[in-house]
Amino acid sequence: MTIEEFTKLDAEFVDYFTSDEGYRIEQYYARIDGMCKDIFVCKATGEIEVI
Repeated sequence: MTIEEFTKLDAEFVDYFTSDEGYRIEQYYARIDGMCKDIFVCKATGEIEVI
């Protein structure tokens, strides 16, 4: 998923934590294809992980 695709989702910010590398990771909660998913976004690297 790209950042452009992510910004189109109806996502709710949940919390953030700092990774071992010192990056701030923001967690979102979103509904994708009718299923609720946790989404983690690293603002520093632009990486997105959907769980």
